[in-house]
This record gives sequence, structure tokens and C-alpha cells, in this order.
Amino acid sequence: MLAEIGQERQKSKSLRVFAGLGLFIMALSLRPGIVSIGPLVHAIQAEFGMKHAEAALLTAIPDICMAVFAILVPTLARRIGSDRVVLISLALLGVALVLRAFAGSPSSLLLATLLVGIGVAMSGPLIGGWIKTHFAGEAALFMGIYAAGLGVGATLAAMGSEAIAVASGGWRLGVGIWAVVCVLAIVSWKRLTSAYPSTPNVTHVRAAPAHSPLRSGRAWLIAAYFGINQFICYACFAWVGESSRELHINALSSGVNLGLFAAMIALSSFLGGMVTNRSLDRRAWLAWSAVLSVGGAALLWLSPGTSGALPVLAIAAGQGVCFALAMTLPLDNTGSHHEASQWTAFMLLIGYLVAAAGPFAFGFLRDVTGTFRASYGLLVAAALVLLILTPLLKPRLRDAQGTA
Repeated sequence: MLAEIGQERQKSKSLRVFAGLGLFIMALSLRPGIVSIGPLVHAIQAEFGMKHAEAALLTAIPDICMAVFAILVPTLARRIGSDRVVLISLALLGVALVLRAFAGSPSSLLLATLLVGIGVAMSGPLIGGWIKTHFAGEAALFMGIYAAGLGVGATLAAMGSEAIAVASGGWRLGVGIWAVVCVLAIVSWKRLTSAYPSTPNVTHVRAAPAHSPLRSGRAWLIAAYFGINQFICYACFAWVGESSRELHINALSSGVNLGLFAAMIALSSFLGGMVTNRSLDRRAWLAWSAVLSVGGAALLWLSPGTSGALPVLAIAAGQGVCFALAMTLPLDNTGSHHEASQWTAFMLLIGYLVAAAGPFAFGFLRDVTGTFRASYGLLVAAALVLLILTPLLKPRLRDAQGTA
């Protein structure tokens, strides 16, 4: 009897490891299409004659897609199934990355970027509900794994895109090669959902309007917090590389600086989820994360070039933890798979609409002032808002206890 219990526990542990690995591999594919633009933006601007604010659209468009599709995807998932929607999104993303590599004009480049954004956007709203269904008691851990996969994918794109572009003599292979990762992600997701399929929840669909996030002040607060976090992240993903070159932040290349930013996002996201997995109230971690971001952005605003890579790493460490824990907020404040998906979709809608302004505002300030220093001053203000909002994010402890 004891031997059977031990075998069941070992099997359960093995399945959890398998689930975490599968989720990680799937997440790897969702950021290279956005981040690979950062280290190559100078070459793209030169070829197509784009201003900084115009080039910012290459990062802002996917943010807008993630906002719009956050609302549309749950309905589509109820019709054809969540697992199938994710597969379609990964296939579309892979095709779009190849099309963008062959873009011959600014319009075709932006159209392909729109398809990249749609491919990325169709997966995000469904991951929270999938985790809520299968790993509600370890939501922070699995959100940390998911966030780490996003961060590692971003790191590979940030560092690899520039090296591939240099080796191939142009930016096109550097932005297109990441379609290969989408193929791996498709295989991983198919195997993962064969073991942990999403379950339709028809009974909750009819009851959902009673718990609509539109009528919840807490849902709006969570969405605002997430939006400001992503405003900072996507402004940095778009411009950390180019601004490090222009401001002479350190002796590293633009791709390496962006890679360091993305790597720290990945590491801090995973550690943030792992360390706080059993915590019922994570506001202290969120506060320290905001303080780190304020400090890093302030150094780049007031005295760039005096602290090496430290300011870049500080912003990334703070925002990585903020992202991983912000993704758990809808799960901490809802009581069912469907409600968690609704709140996550709402958070992504509002959040990514706010985030889309980040790359544009950062680039616009550079165009107006002639330097990126004012742009980092904007990030200081945004991180201070995160710090002010943090005390208001007390979770509904009864829900957290119920799912632990």
C-alpha cells in the first residue's frame, strides 16, 4: 500500500515536471517576434527611412493586438477549444515571422508585424485559465515558469538576432529565423495538452456576467497595474538596445544590452514565482520590485554611462518580478477557471492598450528632445505609479486559501 502511494506521488511529480517543461517550451516562441526588432531597429530604420516614433510601431502593434484579442479569444476558444486556438496561434506566428523577413516596403513590414501580433495575442489570454484548471494551488510557480519561458525566448532573440544579422549580412534572417522555435512550440503544446487537456466549462459561461470584471474596481486596478508594468517592459524591449548605443551606457553592444535586460526579466520572473509560490500576500515583493525599477531608470535619466549595465539589470529585475506576480493577480482574486480567464482577458485588454503607448512615447520623446534621457525620466514616473498602486493590491485571501 505504501509502495503504491509512493509510486503515485512520484508519477504526480514527474507529470508536474513534464507540464512545467512543456509550458516553458511553448512560452519560448511568444516573444522573439517582438524582441528581435530591438537590436535590428537601426538597420530597419535605415533601409525603410523610418523615424523613431514610426519604428516604435513594430513593437506597439503587437501590444495593441494582445489587447484586442484578449477579449476576442475566449469566445473563439469556447467555440473550437482552447488547445486548438493556441495551436492555430503558434502556426500563424511562425508564418508571419517568415513573411516579415521578406517584407519589401514599410507597409508590408507593418502588415507582417500585425500578423505576428495576432499570433502572439491568441495564446496569452488562455494560459491563465489552463493553469487555474490544472495547477490552481501552484499558480505563482507555473506563472513564473511561463514568464521565464517568455523571458528566455526574449533573451535568445535579443542576443541572437544581432549576431545572426551580422553573420548573414542583413537584418532579415535575424527576424525570420525564430519561426523555427514556433515549430518546437507546436510539438510541445500538442504533447502537453494530450496529458492536460483544457476542459470546457459551459455551466460557468452563462453565469459569468454576474462576475464581470467590467463592474469590478479590483479588476480595473489589476489591469492598470499590469498595463504600467508592460508599458515599462515594452518601452525597454523596443529601445534599450538603441538607447544604450546612443547614450554610451556601457561598452557592450546594443544586442548584448537588450539580451541582458531580457535575461534578467526571465530570471527574476522565475525566481519571483518560485519564491512567492506559497505566499498569500505578495505586495512586499511588488514594492521592492518597483523601487528597483525606479532606481535603474533614474540612473539612466540623470547619469547614463556611470554605472555600466547595473541600471539596465535593475529595471529588468524589478519588472520581471512585477510581471510574474501581476499575472497571478487574476488567479488570486477569482474562484473558477472561467472567471480567471475572464479577468485575465480583461487585464490583458486594458494592460496591453496601455503598454502599446510605451515604445511610442519613448521614441517620441527621443524625437522631440534629441536624446533618450527624457525617455528614461518617463520610466521613473511610471515605476513610481507602480509603487503607489502596490498597497491597494491586497488579494482576496479566502480565494488564495481555497486554492492552496
